[in-house]
Amino acid sequence: TVCANDTDPVALEAIKMNCELNGVYLDTSSDYVIGSKIGDWDVVFLGDMFYDSDFADLFNQWLPRLSRSGVNIYVGDPGRLPLVNHPLKRNLVSLFRCPLPENCLRENSGMSTGTVWKYTG
Repeated sequence: TVCANDTDPVALEAIKMNCELNGVYLDTSSDYVIGSKIGDWDVVFLGDMFYDSDFADLFNQWLPRLSRSGVNIYVGDPGRLPLVNHPLKRNLVSLFRCPLPENCLRENSGMSTGTVWKYTG
């Protein structure tokens, strides 16, 4: 079972539309789960979550707890400064890098490469 989570209702609607277009079903949740008690999760994917230093700090205790409980954690990030300089970065191993498409380059003030990281803490 897959559950997509976002507190933004527009993002959740976009997820549902994308699933419908691709013939995929998944659950969605608007619950705020960051820092919460660990659910019955095998894998957690974090997408572009390090856009703000204060927000990024919310992961300092949660990701190690998830990892210790056996959850595999993957982070996708376009090179945002709060992640580049974040203490969690020392526990991330780069798995995949790709150039950002032209439309993202125009929107992202100098960030040119997206990276998928595995958290190993």
